[in-house]
Amino acid sequence: MEDIKMKFKPSIFNIEFEYSDKKYIYNTKSTTLALLEKSFNEAVKNENILTSLVECGFAVEEGYNEVEELERMVQNEINENDKSLELTIILTEACNFRCVYCYQKRDKKIFSKNDVDRLFKNLEVLFKDGLEELKIHYFGGEPLLNLEVLREIDKGIKSLCKKYNIKFSSFITTNGSLLTVEIINELQFTTIQLTFDGDINTHHKYKISDNYGYNDLLVLIDNIFKYTKSKLRIRFNICKENEKFFEDVIDDVMSLKTICHKRFIFAFNPMRNYNNGNKFTELTAFEYGKIELRLKKYLISKGLILSMPKALLQPCKFVSGKALCLGPNLQSYFCTSSSIEIESNIKNYLHNNQKNYVFPEVCRSCKVLPMCINACHVLVPGENACIAEKYNLVDQLKCYLNQPEMWKE
Repeated sequence: MEDIKMKFKPSIFNIEFEYSDKKYIYNTKSTTLALLEKSFNEAVKNENILTSLVECGFAVEEGYNEVEELERMVQNEINENDKSLELTIILTEACNFRCVYCYQKRDKKIFSKNDVDRLFKNLEVLFKDGLEELKIHYFGGEPLLNLEVLREIDKGIKSLCKKYNIKFSSFITTNGSLLTVEIINELQFTTIQLTFDGDINTHHKYKISDNYGYNDLLVLIDNIFKYTKSKLRIRFNICKENEKFFEDVIDDVMSLKTICHKRFIFAFNPMRNYNNGNKFTELTAFEYGKIELRLKKYLISKGLILSMPKALLQPCKFVSGKALCLGPNLQSYFCTSSSIEIESNIKNYLHNNQKNYVFPEVCRSCKVLPMCINACHVLVPGENACIAEKYNLVDQLKCYLNQPEMWKE
């Protein structure tokens, strides 16, 4: 048994904590939580317990490099051809709002009908080449400022998908000001993303509009639930100045009589100061982690079921090459959070070159690395790119232990 003990060591992704006078251990790679009745060194002396520890990822062989193995897993996932494409179309960079955090150039160029024809030809090559699923994301600026072209794209792509038996879904990110029930029911968006930048007294300070405000957004959400079948992603952009007010936003949304819990999620995000402006103060990753935890606890108190934190198999799909972002003239951009132009050929999407994936040095000793894997390459590793779980995971696990019925895998 001494030999067995010497062959194994604790996983670097183990997190131990106490709750209600009991000791627990959690592994961020296997996402397994277990009651720890004795110390790790004591537990490995029992062969049956050791077997369970190994199976659950809590124990690994001496000499086993978990970070390099995680890199191999991520790289294999990236380089696997899954025959699915997430395609973001920037219909225009023009916008009828003046959001203080917007990084875009507000260029007047639009996605033209000539661009649409070229897009269809390229997509048809992909469909013939074996693509099986297409997820379209309509983006801007404000995409509905180019509504006629959006209509043409939507109609044409749905026709092509039907012809080639391609699975199709559509997502739109919009400020909501031009979105009507008639447009939604015509275009049948699978999911719509709308954003709050605070409560009724603070929202307008960051999402600036001359004629569309907080209450208008609530009316739109009510109508989406009442008259359409689309799902909703309700995003909160959070900074130091507005973070105290989002419980009120949750209350206002949850008070809508038409609300359907199965058709929407709340999505929390730190407001990013890409322009280095002085209109708001960006949160540190630590500050945001604590605020996210507070809001999650509030959602539980309102009866919403939350998802447990998950390990990732691949980074952002723009990073892994499984998503493309195209603007006017079919110009490719790195992602929806970056105006960096890149070289890309949509027709060759299914034959992209193999990619090597290496974690930054600053990330390699982090216990939550499997939940992050440096997923975003726009943010700086080890600084604002750190995920909330780095600072609130243990508290989330304690919430789960307190009310397991309010969490799902």
